[in-house]
Amino acid sequence: MKNSGENIIVSHNCQSSSCNRWAMTGKVSDVIRTAGSQKPDLHFDYDAMGQRIAKTVTNKNVTTGDKFVTTSRPAGQRAGDV
Repeated sequence: MKNSGENIIVSHNCQSSSCNRWAMTGKVSDVIRTAGSQKPDLHFDYDAMGQRIAKTVTNKNVTTGDKFVTTSRPAGQRAGDV
């Protein structure tokens, strides 16, 4: 289960190639790349104890605009374990 506090963004840290969004817990919740960047966008989910339970990678094809999403979890953790 995702910690409900993770949805509350308290700050943005924008640089030339990306914008990081931080949750109230002090953990990064998203890395949003600028238009034209070849690097993927990232989203992180955490449990109530603040441990990362999932990382979602969204690869963007800058030519077609298509997005490809992959979600991974820490080793040994299954989707239903949360």
